Amino acid sequence: PLENLYIRSHSDIHLSCSGMGLMQGIEEIKLQLNELGRIASKSDGHTVLIANGDIFEILESYIWKYGELYSDNNGKIKDIKYVIDTFLDILSNNTGVVSSMQQFLKSPKAEIIFVEGNHDVLLFRDDDCGNILRSILRDILMPDISEELKDERIKFVRSGRVEKLDLYFEHGHRFDSYDY
Repeated sequence: PLENLYIRSHSDIHLSCSGMGLMQGIEEIKLQLNELGRIASKSDGHTVLIANGDIFEILESYIWKYGELYSDNNGKIKDIKYVIDTFLDILSNNTGVVSSMQQFLKSPKAEIIFVEGNHDVLLFRDDDCGNILRSILRDILMPDISEELKDERIKFVRSGRVEKLDLYFEHGHRFDSYDY
């Protein structure tokens, strides 16, 4: 039944290497994630966090040399190690939000759906770079469970749908040509 499904969506948090998101409400986000974790731990139903794009400020973090990221017109990443180090720096400088996500996922029926945004697009690449970044994030958020369960509980999508509610979601950059 639908009364056993709880969904919350957040977007454009822009967690960065500096440990501060571009959005002013990082403390509010942590509080809301902690509340969602409490709901998930007490609920018999399914609890879903839709991380609706730009959760991580990967492309414009302070250590990016943005124009030098790609090595050719085909979009191949020049230095995957540099990308990985940047992502690890973002995660380690935002431990409050990361630990709130970890706590949320301790509930057996909790799930996070990461939706592609234009600033965290590298997480969604279909290459070694994207695969490594997704694996790092899954391992940090759920370090003590099988890969199969991680895949079931932490998803990465370009857009998504909750069929029971006929709910569709995607990040706004897909329609806004001026968004960068």
